[in-house]
Amino acid sequence: MKVLLVINPVSGNSDKKNLLGTIKREALLQNISLDIYTTTGKNDDEKIEELLSGTSYELLVALGGDGTVNRAALHARKHELLFGIIPGGTANGLAKDLGIPSDPVEAFRQAIEQKHKIWMDMIQVNEKYHLLHLGDIGANANLIARMENSKKDTLHNAANFIQEFLEGGSFDYTLETDKGSYKGNASMVSFCNARKYGTGIPLTKDAAPNDGKFEVVIFKEIAVSTLLRSALAAIEESLFPDEDRQIISTTSAVINLTEARQWQLDGELMPPARQIRLKILPRQLRMICGEECPYTVDAC
Repeated sequence: MKVLLVINPVSGNSDKKNLLGTIKREALLQNISLDIYTTTGKNDDEKIEELLSGTSYELLVALGGDGTVNRAALHARKHELLFGIIPGGTANGLAKDLGIPSDPVEAFRQAIEQKHKIWMDMIQVNEKYHLLHLGDIGANANLIARMENSKKDTLHNAANFIQEFLEGGSFDYTLETDKGSYKGNASMVSFCNARKYGTGIPLTKDAAPNDGKFEVVIFKEIAVSTLLRSALAAIEESLFPDEDRQIISTTSAVINLTEARQWQLDGELMPPARQIRLKILPRQLRMICGEECPYTVDAC
């Protein structure tokens, strides 16, 4: 089997040199022909495209955080390759949601074995971007922005985390979907192709990345009790607090805001916007899941 591994050496907080050596040894044991591309932040897309155009790979694997995964997935989609993830970032939201092991060597083994696969949908955003996992406007995007702008890592303290999450304020919105029109005031509006944040905290309990639709989740108000109940639901799903949010399943949506707001896609901050247009793109990517994947496995 011919495999291309795309690795982001600066994602997360760990040195990946030793890990890379372990993965190379595992590839030799499994009789895998492994090529490695290390991202530099300069012309990575063009260089990855050159590799994929010049060699017949069967599998593309991304080692990094959600941003690296999203970028590599678009290349796998274009070249119709199987796609696997080795968690290597800080949150690793999509990998956790798909039941992919946190141990990177085990994640590589399961990617090679290809036992659990789904045809994964994508969400097209503003006719330009593609979302694999989840994005949002408001509280969580504000938190990501403050974390990136902070010179000190003050968010290890739980009290500081809660304070940062609750101070974002609310905003007026209108929402058009194939299920109807909505308007109101919210602390956060999320749009998700799966169920959980990288922390394990669920946004919804019914979403799936291969069901041909996505969910818009509206939080009118985020109180301390909301965060605590959501944290408990990460441990026990039956405690999911659906009374504090409105969940709309749809294939398309247009979110309009009265003023430009901070928002994020798969952990990447986007330029403030007043309108966000969303459309489901079914069955876009052949994704390898973990053995504990909670979603129905597809034949792909």
